[in-house]
Amino acid sequence: MGKTLNISKVASLLGESSYILKMWELEFSAFLDIERDHKNARVYSPENIEILRKIKHLKDSQLDHETIVQMLNMNGKPEAAASKADPDIELSAKKNIKVALEEIFNLIEEKGKQDISILELKMDQLELTLIDEMKRTVKQELNTHSKTQLNTAKGQFTALQNRINEQSKIQLSAVKGQFSSLQNKINEQSYAERSAAEGQFRALHDKLDVIHEASSSERDMYQEEIRYERELAKKHIEIREQKFLAFVQQHQKTRDDRTDRKYGLSMLKQFMGFAK
Repeated sequence: MGKTLNISKVASLLGESSYILKMWELEFSAFLDIERDHKNARVYSPENIEILRKIKHLKDSQLDHETIVQMLNMNGKPEAAASKADPDIELSAKKNIKVALEEIFNLIEEKGKQDISILELKMDQLELTLIDEMKRTVKQELNTHSKTQLNTAKGQFTALQNRINEQSKIQLSAVKGQFSSLQNKINEQSYAERSAAEGQFRALHDKLDVIHEASSSERDMYQEEIRYERELAKKHIEIREQKFLAFVQQHQKTRDDRTDRKYGLSMLKQFMGFAK
């Protein structure tokens, strides 16, 4: 047995809670055989972890319980073919089924990176490839059998092929339905996100218009206030200039008056001197 992990480490590894892992253990008990240690605590083997990882991917892909069980049956524990079927045919069929389903699992895991229409086309191609491979394998096997075994091998192959075809069609149809639902959901989310973005853009545009109008109004008020302040300052300057000019004129007049009085007094003194 390889290295085992406890439930908390497995939950952290898968990004799920311990409660979810316990629920999956009950829901998919046919595929999960969880051992217990000496303390009766769950211990998970690498095989258990791999099955849980596949269950998580299928759950994340929105597949229902029945579809997940069928895909786990075909992928991990395929039912045996008829008990009397040729061992080589049965082994070849199982290998082809496993390879095809592993590719489907890989496509499901990469659903966010690949286009859905391309994925559906690949699933159709897988179905055709599986049937062609089965025909080619049986043809090779039949060529090596004796004539007495030919009819028996044909009957066994027909039954096995019909069974595989029915199971493949059911599984592929279910997967296509799930991807169609996923595509619709993605389209709805994209439309909703686009509508929300347009609404936010309109709201931002309206807000910018309001800000622009408010800024224009404030700018006009500011310019008007500046013009008023300039006019007021101009009037104050004119008043001060007029007062200063009046002061200068008054001062000049006062000096002239003083000069005239001094001159008259001097003349009076001279006149009085002559009179003496």
